[in-house]
Amino acid sequence: MKVLITGDSHCAALMLGVKLHEKNSTLPAEVRISVRPLGSGIRMPTEFFADRGSYAEITEPRYKKYLTRLPQEGRHFDAYGLCAPFNTSRIYRNADWANFATSAMPGAPFPMSMSLFRRVVMDDQHYMLKFLDVLRRNGHRVFVVESPRPFRHDPALKRRDPAAILQLDREIRRVTRENLAALGIPVISVPEQCIDGEGYMLARFRPEDENDTHHGNAEYGALMITNIATALQQMQ
Repeated sequence: MKVLITGDSHCAALMLGVKLHEKNSTLPAEVRISVRPLGSGIRMPTEFFADRGSYAEITEPRYKKYLTRLPQEGRHFDAYGLCAPFNTSRIYRNADWANFATSAMPGAPFPMSMSLFRRVVMDDQHYMLKFLDVLRRNGHRVFVVESPRPFRHDPALKRRDPAAILQLDREIRRVTRENLAALGIPVISVPEQCIDGEGYMLARFRPEDENDTHHGNAEYGALMITNIATALQQMQ
């Protein structure tokens, strides 16, 4: 099975994970995973592609330098993965969350209805879901790779009660899963051994760069690639 994973900057950890597996020959021989990141996730909520019917043409100038379309001409993959919809920091790092929150979040000075919250999440994911749907409706197997949970050193946790930000992250992920389930798109989850008892990523999975506050490292990427390979074998 040949698999292509694309998406935002969280793909970097997946690329490192693939390299670790290749070095140690630890992936099943029948699974071949390629990772081609598009770039920063900040542009994923925008119209970064054009629907050409049988394929998606990448139109965002910064993205098209790395990938011009999916499916690619002359290249066959048995499945396509997108790493982008679960980049919850796009939402929870917004300064507005110092005041607004869902009713499920502790200490919300200005509670937000769940219907409005779902709209916030959908506005973030709209084009990513459409991108997946182009592939899905053309008969291609698609899946989504979950991005890391928040790390304790994330600066967003200093602007508000960390428990509230963690709950916000959970709520975004829950709504995201609902949106994907409605399209029949499976999610490859963050491994449980990467998360502590409160729901934060364990520090051992941080990158060496202290300025990087939300990406995973090579060890994390390797665990995710293991989960992806296992899930793909079960999907066959």
